[in-house]
Amino acid sequence: MKIVKGIAALGAVILFGVIAYFAYNLFRVRSLPERLADIIHIEDTREFTDRLEDYLSDDSAQVRARAAIAIGRIGGENSGKLLKSMLGDRSLDVARAAAFAIGLTGQSQFAGSLADSARSGPTAVAANALKSAGRRADSSMTAVHGVIAGYLG
Repeated sequence: MKIVKGIAALGAVILFGVIAYFAYNLFRVRSLPERLADIIHIEDTREFTDRLEDYLSDDSAQVRARAAIAIGRIGGENSGKLLKSMLGDRSLDVARAAAFAIGLTGQSQFAGSLADSARSGPTAVAANALKSAGRRADSSMTAVHGVIAGYLG
């Protein structure tokens, strides 16, 4: 009987330890390298996740920029819309990454808004916005081509 109680107590302690470890791991604050590695891992799976979208609102500009690139490479239904909202990010590096990433999405409907944002946005963002607009604009989008040509002037 003592042995059974001892084994049950040991099992309870082990179970508590496992639950505590997983709870700690779930709720702890991740370091910058861990967050960047997680983004890279998600990108490698080529599946858009809510966690990746959450990284767009991270405190670190480096994490937000890396998440934007990953979203552009993965693509998906809402990727262009999410990235377009990042064009106004407080960090120019993030806004530039978002402008570049929109060009990777394969969503040509954002070519016009990219060209428009090049007119009104900072030059650091405008360059990537124009490149992406050029990548996404098809031959029927003459207005977009006109805006791009205006910068060559």
